[in-house]
Amino acid sequence: MPVSIYVREVKGHCGAGHEEGDRFSLEGSEHGMICPYAWHVLFPFTLTLLYGGTFPWKYEGSKWEKKDKFVEFVRCPDPVNRVVFEIKLEER
Repeated sequence: MPVSIYVREVKGHCGAGHEEGDRFSLEGSEHGMICPYAWHVLFPFTLTLLYGGTFPWKYEGSKWEKKDKFVEFVRCPDPVNRVVFEIKLEER
């Protein structure tokens, strides 16, 4: 099952050059194009979704409210320049 990672929001300047709308497919080696600091945070969430796991929180009432249980939003660890990624299991 393919997993895609989308850049959904950039506040400030992303040092890795990620921009809102960027998409990375994890079918090949595109994960190498993701900032290593962000990948460190994204990786455990990605594996959980890839192996059928889900997360109980829904972010209800926020702009990140999840409509699909096979989606997760994760933020870059940079405290000054916020980048929000969406991890999505594309096929089930």
